[in-house]
Amino acid sequence: MANRDYIKGGYAEFDAQFKLIVDTVVANTAGDQPVWTHIPAEEKAKLQAAYNDWHPKHEAAESPARGKIDVKERVEARKRNEPVLRNFCQRFFYDCPDVVTDAQLESMDLRKRAKTRRARRAGSS
Repeated sequence: MANRDYIKGGYAEFDAQFKLIVDTVVANTAGDQPVWTHIPAEEKAKLQAAYNDWHPKHEAAESPARGKIDVKERVEARKRNEPVLRNFCQRFFYDCPDVVTDAQLESMDLRKRAKTRRARRAGSS
């Protein structure tokens, strides 16, 4: 069985998902009574900075006036920033099932948590 990745593969899909995640994090960590209090401000800032580094490179590479350098810079920006996104999602979403629900994951176009191996084995017998 193929392992479905939770980060989108195509550049446009990756950009849209990255923005959705950043916007959701900002919305859920803001205000007097934030929904997610487990995300430190500096980690949120790192995520936002990664998106702010990635997005302009993506837009330049999608422009009809793009050049080879624009495409190369987008590839490099993704290599630099996708690990930041993955680490953030793992640490603050997937490793916190008591705080971030499967419904919240799905609202960010992320896959739900995998069930434990034991539970999968028991269900497939």
